Amino acid sequence: MVVSGGKLEYLVDSAIADPDTFVDPINRLGSILTRSDMSVLRPTTLPEAYWGVLKTFAGASKSERGAEEVIPIASVKSNRLFFSSSPKSTVSLASISLLPFEKRIQLAGYFQGAQNSPFKLAISAPQGVDGFTFAQSLATGLGGKFRVTEKVWSIDFDANSWRRGFASLVAKAQEGVRKGGTSSSQPQVEPTEGQVYEYRPQAPSLAQSKESRELALTLLSQTISQLSDNLVEQTFAYPNTTTRLNLNNYPSLKRSIGDFVRSVTPKSNSGATVNRPGQAAGSLPPNLLNRIEANRPGELIIESSFRLSVELNLTGPTGGDSREPYRLQIL
Repeated sequence: MVVSGGKLEYLVDSAIADPDTFVDPINRLGSILTRSDMSVLRPTTLPEAYWGVLKTFAGASKSERGAEEVIPIASVKSNRLFFSSSPKSTVSLASISLLPFEKRIQLAGYFQGAQNSPFKLAISAPQGVDGFTFAQSLATGLGGKFRVTEKVWSIDFDANSWRRGFASLVAKAQEGVRKGGTSSSQPQVEPTEGQVYEYRPQAPSLAQSKESRELALTLLSQTISQLSDNLVEQTFAYPNTTTRLNLNNYPSLKRSIGDFVRSVTPKSNSGATVNRPGQAAGSLPPNLLNRIEANRPGELIIESSFRLSVELNLTGPTGGDSREPYRLQIL
């Protein structure tokens, strides 16, 4: 079984003599081999469809639309699946829930996607595989949590597995920034699908210099590490989700926010103002960090697309509260 989230390098067990034959009909995928009763290749990072604003930093590949096939119900005989994917095609995850095993396989919406699954699946089981092993192997390949009930083999979102995929993704994005990768605030359109996969933000990211981008990615990584498993699931298992974090409850993030703000703020010294590429010049309020209210600093906002921003409560220029929070678009 092969589960892919995009065209990346993969690591293969030395016991596999010919990797390209083993992973046929999907070759050269971002996967790592795990051993079970059914061999499984699974992605080492999150599917590219879920990379959001990190796509250009991490070097996402151009998507290719391939054929998708449905597993015939007749492929299941005596609770065993006898089926092999056609070359150059992937299996419809939605069709798996219809297979007549002793229990129904139920996948969380995260794996199936809104229209097409971001996970691409290929299967080679000409000698047959029993339903339980198939469902368990599928959970391993997808990085899901396998749960057995009276009537269902359930594959649920797994926050720990997601965190491992995110760690790999953010490492790729950080490497891309170090190599000079850039991010665009403009939406990008796949010509084969005609769909926008990055929406136009309400405000452009302030992370334009190499330094500020590195600090923004560090803050993103620290933010994810501060989220509980429940918040990770509530934020990233569902599309177009926004989570707001009260900075009073996340004091460790304040320093990183300050580091980022300083990286995009012009440097003043003895009446001279020095700007570096990627800084926000005079667009930020003067003495921004000194004007943040100590008792209610504001909120950090993270979206399922990894877009990151902060709304800061500032004191007025002559004291007192500002009427509206000041918003900074970080990623």
